[in-house]
Amino acid sequence: MNNCRQYSEKPGCPSEGANAKLATFPYFPHPMARILKIVAIAAGGIVALLLAVVAIVALTFNPNDYKPTVIKLVKEKTQRTLAIPGEIKLSFYPKIGADLGKISLSERNSTAEFAAIDSARVSLALIPLLSKNLVVDRVAITGIRANLVRFKDGSLNIDDLLSKKEEDKSQPIKFDIDSVKIGNASASFDDKMEGRIFALTKLNVESGQIASGVPGQVTLSANVKASKPAVNTAVTLKTGFTFDLEKKHYVLKGLDATVSGALLDYEKVDLSVAGDADLDGAQAALSLSDLKIGANAKRASQVIEAKATLPSFKGTGHTLTLPGLSIDVSVKDAGTDAKAKATGTIAADLDALRFTSRDLQVALEGKQGGLDVKGKFAATFDADLKKDNIGATLKGMLDESAIDARVGLVKGAIDFAVNIDKIDVERYQSKAPAAPATAKAGPEPVIDLSGLKALHANGSLKIGSVKVAGMQATALALELHAGGGKFAVSPMTAKLYGGSLNGGITLDFANSASTPRIAVKQDLTGVKLGLLLKDAIKKEPVDGTGDVQLDVFTQGPTVTAMRKALGGTARLRLADGSVSGFNLAQMIRSAKASVGMGAKDGTSTAADKTDFTELSGSFKIANGVAHNDDLSAKTPLFRLGGVGDIDIGRETIDYTVKATVVATLQGQGGPELQALKGLTVPVKLGGPFTAMTWHIDFAGMAGEAVKTKVQDKLKDALKGLLGR
Repeated sequence: MNNCRQYSEKPGCPSEGANAKLATFPYFPHPMARILKIVAIAAGGIVALLLAVVAIVALTFNPNDYKPTVIKLVKEKTQRTLAIPGEIKLSFYPKIGADLGKISLSERNSTAEFAAIDSARVSLALIPLLSKNLVVDRVAITGIRANLVRFKDGSLNIDDLLSKKEEDKSQPIKFDIDSVKIGNASASFDDKMEGRIFALTKLNVESGQIASGVPGQVTLSANVKASKPAVNTAVTLKTGFTFDLEKKHYVLKGLDATVSGALLDYEKVDLSVAGDADLDGAQAALSLSDLKIGANAKRASQVIEAKATLPSFKGTGHTLTLPGLSIDVSVKDAGTDAKAKATGTIAADLDALRFTSRDLQVALEGKQGGLDVKGKFAATFDADLKKDNIGATLKGMLDESAIDARVGLVKGAIDFAVNIDKIDVERYQSKAPAAPATAKAGPEPVIDLSGLKALHANGSLKIGSVKVAGMQATALALELHAGGGKFAVSPMTAKLYGGSLNGGITLDFANSASTPRIAVKQDLTGVKLGLLLKDAIKKEPVDGTGDVQLDVFTQGPTVTAMRKALGGTARLRLADGSVSGFNLAQMIRSAKASVGMGAKDGTSTAADKTDFTELSGSFKIANGVAHNDDLSAKTPLFRLGGVGDIDIGRETIDYTVKATVVATLQGQGGPELQALKGLTVPVKLGGPFTAMTWHIDFAGMAGEAVKTKVQDKLKDALKGLLGR
């Protein structure tokens, strides 16, 4: 039985004849077979036609013939010179591609190079391009160079290249790139407006497939250099990514980025960022997860380590919240080990540019030598960036000190109010080791106060009890005002050493950026001056209880220079004290037997003292030398006056004390001075404070004694004449 008979009951079974062969295929209706045959013939024809077109184009079209036209057109449109020195090569199988070779573009109206490429190769699929789908097989570019310049007027050297036409709002071309490789690219930015330079070199980028909705991978490495601030670092980045351009959805998965090198004044810096990010542009929502940031920095012997973790983060185009934020910082430097930890939640209103936190917890811990420091604070902050206003509060304990502080930054100026119940500042000051006895004294350290010139601040400080610079005070209150090149602490009040202080200190940088003019005005009332000086300068040149007024100024890079430049006025009035450096009574006693026999010299020691019951005087100070001519003092044996100079800068004295022996010595412990009672003894003091020399003019004393005796005889004669 033949096939036709076998399937004759099937509708459309072909009869014997021309189409009999088709009946050999079971259930194959002959109309479909005809269609397939036609399609096959047509497809073959199209392929043949395409091959013919490609062959004709390859044989007849040479893109290099159009280079002069393109170069001329670029010159006419941009006034820049386009150079394509090599041969452009086209390929048509297995992909449509082009090898462009070297290309360069000059600056506008100049022969200087603006941008260049050493080599560029691109291949793409033709058929998808017809439906606005750009399917690129591979992009490989090496040696990209670009030089961007911002001039002092703010214009850029690419302003002429930026399109001023409206953006094309037609349906965007869909693209699918199999891979991208960019090698040894570089770019520079010369910012003449700000006086800084930025350079990106050795940029290498390599990616897998880049297509909307398709997961991909990208790696990047580059060197970054800059001035203002100083930067010299290597950057690496590796991450997975997925993006959907239509939905404006972008995802980074497994981000791992590092920065290593020199940054600012740190010679070694390592920064790292890791985590995942999801940005939904349509919903204006951003979420982060497992974000970890690390930093290590080294400068000389100082090492800083910091890390921040953020388990989760969600934000929209209007608000965001950072829950569970944790930041750890540690600093190590020459025996110092300090740590700080902050935890809490940060919320933000992005429309208002306002960031707030109400639950920050800050813990401090530090060690230096035998010193242990611990602190724990509750903190808040509020940053309103639109108003340029940042404020924070801090309340807690630092060791045994209770601190309640408010700090703000308003339009670049610091505003603060700090209250501390008690603090020993010296506890936190590093103590320099004692220099070996054989060590040579080096140059005197320079005092640089230039950092205070740029400060803009207003605030107050109150401390219940404080120890600083060896001195102790209670109820310290001061206000600080800084700005416009001036730094002032005024008013400043305190209770100290049985009395009170009221005054201020100002620094004026008008004439010098690093050595300002320093002015001190202070009124000390009822103060035990000896105790104050002993704690402040470890010396007691003057002791006593009373009042001191200072109105002095100075300028200089070192303490010695400041002492030598000291000027102004001073006044003191003291009771029940002493002056160190000489013992006036002992000097006169030792010279008593030499009256009328010439002069007498001697040397005192720093341990010698002259006691007084009352002392007052004023000083005019110029170039570090204090001049006095109104000394008035009382001791049990003398009434004192004097005139002379005290050289504060060189710590020497040139002063004549005029000591009048009291008329009544009984009960004063000085019967051996009976012969000198009523006489004025001139004592000349000279030399350094620590070893004063003294000189007594006995001839003058003898003349004074004769004069006194004559006066006594005249008084007796007058008494006789008057009958008294």
